Amino acid sequence: MLVYAKTPRGILYVNNTPIYGREDGHDPVDISFEMYEACKEAIEDATYREGYLRKKFGWSLGPIAFTYSELRYLPESTLRKIAKGLGLDEASRTTNKQLVEDIKRVLRDVVATR
Repeated sequence: MLVYAKTPRGILYVNNTPIYGREDGHDPVDISFEMYEACKEAIEDATYREGYLRKKFGWSLGPIAFTYSELRYLPESTLRKIAKGLGLDEASRTTNKQLVEDIKRVLRDVVATR
C-alpha cells in the first residue's frame, strides 16, 4: 500500500520505517496491508502511478493515476484498464464492485519492498 503520513510535513515511524508527509518532498512509502490497517488514522493514501505499477506489475498501458480509496468512484472503462494492467482476467467480472474488490485485493497482496 502506498501511503504518506497524514500530517503534510510530519514524519510517522512504524516498525522503524519512516513515513513522511505529502509536502515533505519524499516519495510515498510502500507498506503492508496489515500495517495500513493498523495505522489508518495516521496515514493517507498516496497515488498509484504508472512508474510504480510498471515496477510491481509490468504495467504497459500508459499514464494513469489513482488512489486505493478512490477506486470505487472510477468509471468501468478505467477499472477494466487497471485490472488488465495488473494481470487480472477482467472478463469474468461483471460488475464494477467485483472489479474494484479484485483490484484492491491485488494491491493489498503486493509485498512491500524496501
